[in-house]
Amino acid sequence: MLRLEPSVLVELHDAPGFPEPPRYFPGHLGVSTGPSVDPDAYQRLVLEETHGSVDMDSPVEVDEFRFDRSSGLLRLMNLRVPEYRAQDRRRALDWLSVESRPGTLRLVEPKARFHVDPATTLCYSGSELILLRDRPDGPAADRLRVQVAPGLHLLFGDGLLAGWMMDAPESRICPDSGTPSPYPADPVLAEILAEYYELLTFPALDGLMDEEPEFRQALEALAERIEVHAGAVDRRSVLREHIQELVREWFEE
Repeated sequence: MLRLEPSVLVELHDAPGFPEPPRYFPGHLGVSTGPSVDPDAYQRLVLEETHGSVDMDSPVEVDEFRFDRSSGLLRLMNLRVPEYRAQDRRRALDWLSVESRPGTLRLVEPKARFHVDPATTLCYSGSELILLRDRPDGPAADRLRVQVAPGLHLLFGDGLLAGWMMDAPESRICPDSGTPSPYPADPVLAEILAEYYELLTFPALDGLMDEEPEFRQALEALAERIEVHAGAVDRRSVLREHIQELVREWFEE
């Protein structure tokens, strides 16, 4: 038996997970997986078809897990990307050595609504984004890594949700339309993303909060380096526009 929270029991099923790859929205600090639905379909999903944690519009920061009311199987996830860089990189990188197994989750006891705390720190290995919750999971913990969608893994330590991992985050970047890019891996964008995480996570992000001119220069320089006429043009454009929007929001308005 596994737990999303101490009171939220789930079980691992060998049934296939989501066929859709995750969709990463840097500007919204979020990752979604499951079918992409319009607002009306989402409302039906929440009110009529699923049980789950509250949605991404909640004023309280939570992760959204929605389970089918009939089968109990996972139907949709919306996960928050934290703005704090992991201080203990070894703790995060240790998850790379845990073998991943495919599967999905089933909610054991239907609940109309529940709360799942989001990850609090991130670590970018250069090819994987590892996001951990504020939970103890020392070296002796029993660890489980479940691939619930292509390139997206849930991490459990001693049966409790410890966080999640996303392979090749640069290849998951999506515009707000939610249409994934068919372009293959873009190693140049992956390198830029490493600098993006260094700059736009705390403690470095204090420079943005304080509206420091040097931070603006660093943002503008990073955006300028994103060449949008080569490689994964659509994904590069999304990241560049997001960075430029930060400059406009914090330094020009």
